[in-house]
Amino acid sequence: MAFYYDKLPKLTLFIVYTAFSVFLFCKVFATSNLVIDEEFHLRQGLNYCNGDFTVWDPKITTLPGLYIVSTLLFLPFNLCNAFTLRLTSLLASIINVWFIYKIRKLVTAKNKDWKLAFETFIISTLPPMYFFAHLYYTDIISITAVLGLVLFNMRNEHNIAALFGLASVLMRQTNIVWVGMAFGMTVIDKFCIQTLPFIKDADKTGKIDHLYTLQDIIAVAGFYLKRFYLIPKQLKLLAFYLVGYLLVILAFIGFVLWNGSIVVGDKTAHTAALHLPQILYFSLFTLVFGISMVLTHLERTIKWACKKWYIVAIGTVAMAIIVNFNTIVHPYLLADNRHYTFYVWNKFYGKYAFARYAIIPVYALALISLYHAINNKSAGFKLIFSICAVAAIAFQQLVEVRYFIIPFLLIRLNTSQIKCKNLVVEFFSYTLINAFVFLTFFRKEIYWSDFGEVQRLIW
Repeated sequence: MAFYYDKLPKLTLFIVYTAFSVFLFCKVFATSNLVIDEEFHLRQGLNYCNGDFTVWDPKITTLPGLYIVSTLLFLPFNLCNAFTLRLTSLLASIINVWFIYKIRKLVTAKNKDWKLAFETFIISTLPPMYFFAHLYYTDIISITAVLGLVLFNMRNEHNIAALFGLASVLMRQTNIVWVGMAFGMTVIDKFCIQTLPFIKDADKTGKIDHLYTLQDIIAVAGFYLKRFYLIPKQLKLLAFYLVGYLLVILAFIGFVLWNGSIVVGDKTAHTAALHLPQILYFSLFTLVFGISMVLTHLERTIKWACKKWYIVAIGTVAMAIIVNFNTIVHPYLLADNRHYTFYVWNKFYGKYAFARYAIIPVYALALISLYHAINNKSAGFKLIFSICAVAAIAFQQLVEVRYFIIPFLLIRLNTSQIKCKNLVVEFFSYTLINAFVFLTFFRKEIYWSDFGEVQRLIW
């Protein structure tokens, strides 16, 4: 009986999530069986699923990972149509529930099963992510691969993690930064955890644990700078952990050199450029969707801002300079009224001259809150994650909330324990946002003169 009771939270989680998602999935498909970029993805997916691997749509920017998975799932059963192709995302989202549960359990080992199941359900219904679980886009299955990479990296099963890393790049090329994160964190963790006890013992300053600091990293770097001859030996010991990640990274570099770009098709519309305000937009994203983290660390955030007011002041000036000189307005942002970002920009950011600057204090609050959200992690995680998040976000010209999902998830999954009352607030906020987005999708029709299908408003 105890065994079944232990399994009950997980079982309830999967039943509730799957039942509700299947209902929504059918409703979404009945409302519209072709949404914006699905025009390209569904057509390409059908070609692959029907066994035709010679056709490639030049408008598609990603590698064919999504279409390969759909083919493996449905070609053997001759079930290739728009409905089943969309099922790829729904099935991937159910796998994501399991990954989220396992990762969160590793981070918050003392969480009770029912609380863990409740929190997993909340994270799994993150509004921008949950919406795309019902469409044939690369986002959800890309998240699946990245979550697999993260989980097995945390378990020190690095070769399996590298395979998930390879799969993630096949879904979306920008996921190479998360392979780089797994590689970088593994290197720093192993160097610090293996070396610091020796340094600490030598200095008689005590034992080190996994929450090493930036000063510890500097101490280890100094140790090896003085002893270059030890680095090859240490890297040899790390080779087993690193070889899988290295192979994926080298293969990706080879692809970029051969292809001449990170994107596969439509290269002129997807050129990279430094766009630092994306980091500020991301901080706003985390403030809205990370409400449980914000509430958990709100008092600490305010105290830190008051105590370190001079840092906040310098940061505010820096953000104003970034907004003034580095704001990029992509033509798609101004032209495509099928995305919420179109309305946010045209009704606020682009409409009022002061709007871009008036919201800077909110960015500052959000960034400080982010800092405290991962204060339970080692300096290695903070350093490598920050570098990789900037690399993933700050070189995108187009503002799309989808680009923020994975870095947000990595913060949300790695934050410390969250009180139940804050989870309840997050649950209701997610529920209200999801209800609004889906009801708007079902009811609001958008007509384009050059597009046959009725269009809908999406993230």
